[in-house]
Amino acid sequence: MKAANQLQVPVVMAALHISKRWLDRGSHPQLLVVKGDAEHLMAVWVAEKRGNLDPRLPLGTSGPIAVAKCSTAGVRLSCGAFRVTEQNKKRTSTIFWRLLHQGSSAPSGEIAAGELVSRKGKRGFDLHHRKAEALAQIRVLADSQQGHVTHTYRPGSYQNEESVTTKEGMNLMQYHKCDQIGCLLDPGLTHGNCSLGTFPCNNGTACLPQHLHCNGVQDCSDGADEDNCALSWYPTECMCSGTAVRCQSQDLLSVPQGLSNVTELYLGSNSITDLQPQAFQDLHSLQWLLLDNNKITKILPSVFVGLKSLIFLGLHNNFLRAMPADSMCTQMPKLNWLDLEGNQLRALRRDDFRGCSELTVLVLNRNKIEWIEDGTFSALEKLVELDLSSNKLKEILPTSLRGLHALQQLNISHNPLDQIYPDEFDHVPHLRSLSLEGLEIPNIQNRMFEELTNLSHIYFKKFQYCSFAPRTRSCKPNTDGISSFENLLASLLLRVFVWVVAFVTCFGNLFVIFTRSFIVNESTKHTIAIKSLCCADCLMGIYLFFVGAFDLKFSGEYNKHAQAWKASLWCHLVGSLAMLSSEVSILLLTYMTLEKYLCIVFPFSRYGASKKRACSTLATLWIVGFLLTVVPFSSKELFGNYYGRNGVCFPLHSDEAESPVARGYSTGIFLGLNLVAFVIIVFAYTSMFYSIHVTATRTAECCVFSMEVAIVKRFFFIVFTNALCWIPIFVLKLLSLMDVDIPGTATSWVVIFISPINSTLNPILYTITSTSFQEKLKQFLQKKRVSLQETQMRSFALLSVQSNCSI
Repeated sequence: MKAANQLQVPVVMAALHISKRWLDRGSHPQLLVVKGDAEHLMAVWVAEKRGNLDPRLPLGTSGPIAVAKCSTAGVRLSCGAFRVTEQNKKRTSTIFWRLLHQGSSAPSGEIAAGELVSRKGKRGFDLHHRKAEALAQIRVLADSQQGHVTHTYRPGSYQNEESVTTKEGMNLMQYHKCDQIGCLLDPGLTHGNCSLGTFPCNNGTACLPQHLHCNGVQDCSDGADEDNCALSWYPTECMCSGTAVRCQSQDLLSVPQGLSNVTELYLGSNSITDLQPQAFQDLHSLQWLLLDNNKITKILPSVFVGLKSLIFLGLHNNFLRAMPADSMCTQMPKLNWLDLEGNQLRALRRDDFRGCSELTVLVLNRNKIEWIEDGTFSALEKLVELDLSSNKLKEILPTSLRGLHALQQLNISHNPLDQIYPDEFDHVPHLRSLSLEGLEIPNIQNRMFEELTNLSHIYFKKFQYCSFAPRTRSCKPNTDGISSFENLLASLLLRVFVWVVAFVTCFGNLFVIFTRSFIVNESTKHTIAIKSLCCADCLMGIYLFFVGAFDLKFSGEYNKHAQAWKASLWCHLVGSLAMLSSEVSILLLTYMTLEKYLCIVFPFSRYGASKKRACSTLATLWIVGFLLTVVPFSSKELFGNYYGRNGVCFPLHSDEAESPVARGYSTGIFLGLNLVAFVIIVFAYTSMFYSIHVTATRTAECCVFSMEVAIVKRFFFIVFTNALCWIPIFVLKLLSLMDVDIPGTATSWVVIFISPINSTLNPILYTITSTSFQEKLKQFLQKKRVSLQETQMRSFALLSVQSNCSI
């Protein structure tokens, strides 16, 4: 039970209760597979009781246990390093982890580095891996002196182990029974003096697992397990470690001959152009073969004859233009991992992977594949990961994925696909991770992901697509700058300021309407226009109140309701309020500006609209604004989901998926009508300023124009606020038409902060700072003060009379 006291598993999941039965297994090596979830994955290797982990490392533990933990965050994955040190001079248990990076934007290669260290008399293998925090995907190949294991980990795409194969071809789990916690060695499944998968020492007193044969450590007392293990010959330009031969970056032109008993052969970064037939015929024990970063253009038949034990084949970053005529797997029946990234493949045929029944990882990204024959992958019954990203595929038929019953990770990102079929993924129901990054999916719908009940991670080009996979636990990107996976308004700043701006906008405009109606009782046509403008601006505040209210309603679970919300009548009505406010406001500002322009620039003209005509004009502007707002409701076929393009229901941003009619209509309003109105306002105020300046210069009676000059001081601020509001909107709309990738945060700032600027400041610019309004308000307050004083004097006089009477 001493080992039980030493067992300390890091707390990354629910507490694991291990009973005595887990530890009382004699000297047999054990494999304990502790299951986790997609966010925290732990694999625990229990070896024989020799060796000790350095507990100073973050995931280290005491006792005969080596722990490797992979903790994921979003699409990032980083695996902690650990060290196994000697416990005594005779026996040691050393585990090496090699991390290989496979990605579309970075070259493949080894990113782990190890070195022998010596501290306080202890000697071991210290492993460090670099840049792990920047990886989108890590494949972990556990190559240890206990055995050789291949894993692929990416968030949501790992599987519970069913077999772990050693270098000698032994399945370590064939004598284990597995349950929901893990797997235990079952003595009932072993027999004889030495159980299956073990061998006796020459003295016959001990049985050792096959993975201890030729592991560089004398496990038998007579050293029989290390007899006849060293390679008798290897090329002088290569390095040899046990049965592994490394010949990287030696400018080799062909595969070295004369090798035997090799289990790993590294020939990467050389100048090999051709692989001769039967080049590896004597390498019957070879399990790893890396031919990456060479200049191989074709693979002739019978090249891989003899590689019956091969598990991993790396041919990435070569110049292969076609797969060999005969399936490679007929010569490599145990092939588990095939990496063909970064070649020149143009098509995949039905027979290319015939016989690859043991293949679990197939990497074909960064090729030039344009066509996949129907049934190409039908023989890959155990395939877990398929990477077809960064090719030239325009179509992937649903039947192309038929037969991939075990597939858990599929990457078809960054292909020029014209469409994705509704039943595209029906033949891969066990999919856990799906990458569709860089794809425009104009026909996206819920039906595409309905059959993927196990899907936990999905990767899109646009956040808006996440609403079509509401049952998926993690969707990237998780925000468009406006909304997030959890909230309608992504940031806390937006969620707070939407209420602040809404309150200021509504209160300011209601204050002006009230004061103009009851305190400063005016009935001029200018006052009517001001009140009408305030009503239009007040609608913007009401729109923001609605956005804030629905943000609270969907708090914490927005993605579940996103699709229904954006297609709802509420969203369309709320968006139409913002549209109506925006359009009526700029039309009224243009009308009021032209009124002032004619009055100031042409003071002696006979132009002057009556109050009745002014009211008719204002009513017409409201009708025009209303019609501009409701036109998109007229035909869903032509305009689509016009107001539901984003979570705040404001039709500002255009994208490729928008219908041509809707895109043209939106462009006509923002870059047509609104831009012309803005130019008129700027031109009119500039002309008014020039006219007043010229008139003031010609006359000595400057006081005659004192009121006009005071108005001109406000002209700059009026033009400035209009520019501050509309120029960003014009620029944003223009960039969207040019298909420039616009950050979502820019759109959110425009909708919440910039667009309501005019609505918020118009009451101040057109009323509160107005000289006539200030004078009339002062007169009103003076009348109230005089009236109050008179009331107080009458009360005082009455009190004096009563006092005299009482005396």
